[in-house]
Amino acid sequence: MRAGLAAQLATPRSGWVVARPFEPGIRPFDRMASELTALAGGQLTEAECRTRLLTDGLASVATWLAYDQAYRSTPRPLRLLITVEQAEQLLAPDSEMEGFLAVLGAGVGSGSPVTVVATVRSDRFDEVQRLPMIGPMINEPYVIRPLGRAQLGAVIEGPARRAGLRFAPGLVGLLIDDATSGGRSEAVDALPLLAVTLREMYDLVREQGRTVLGKADYEEVGRIAGAIDRLDTGHHRSRRRRGAVGRRLPARPSRRGLRDSGPLPD
Repeated sequence: MRAGLAAQLATPRSGWVVARPFEPGIRPFDRMASELTALAGGQLTEAECRTRLLTDGLASVATWLAYDQAYRSTPRPLRLLITVEQAEQLLAPDSEMEGFLAVLGAGVGSGSPVTVVATVRSDRFDEVQRLPMIGPMINEPYVIRPLGRAQLGAVIEGPARRAGLRFAPGLVGLLIDDATSGGRSEAVDALPLLAVTLREMYDLVREQGRTVLGKADYEEVGRIAGAIDRLDTGHHRSRRRRGAVGRRLPARPSRRGLRDSGPLPD
């Protein structure tokens, strides 16, 4: 969602105000308030946002954000997009979940400038549809099929292009080959491996002020196996510079089955 729908709608003059996608976790109301506060340009604290959500409602806060505050000069009405990832987390019995669902459910509907998009595992979708407040309002479900190997190139190159980066010829194919080796027949299994490796390569070229990721960069991070080894041992490039970045990266995959196919060709 971050690199797809949210990124597409967050472009200038799109007609949308886009909050960063978030997972509900154990404090979904606070997480939503945090992301809405980030849109306020310093004009609203998280505590003030929580209070306004409870007293005025989500639709009122969205109207303030979209029309009266940072986007006042936009000539056409704007909608607020809220994206809830892994919405099956909302199935946990918790009083705060109920409060979050009440605020969210009351904030959408006819006349509201709020659109909510939620991602949910297919095996929990029926349960999510039975949630109070938001369950009956779910419409236009869209099934996302498993990612295929042929789509991995776009997954790798698309976000890099938006960041002003590009890959040396042949490198994307080598990344895909390495990430899908060792018995990982499903492309989705390769995503955590690619995420770790590309993060390492991105940090490397940014440190050196370059915009092209080359085969030498892939070798320097130790290919996919080497990047994961450094993450496992705590010697990750991002961890040294920014702290515990590992918490923001995908769960560490096992090195079992990773192929060491030798040096890259020129």
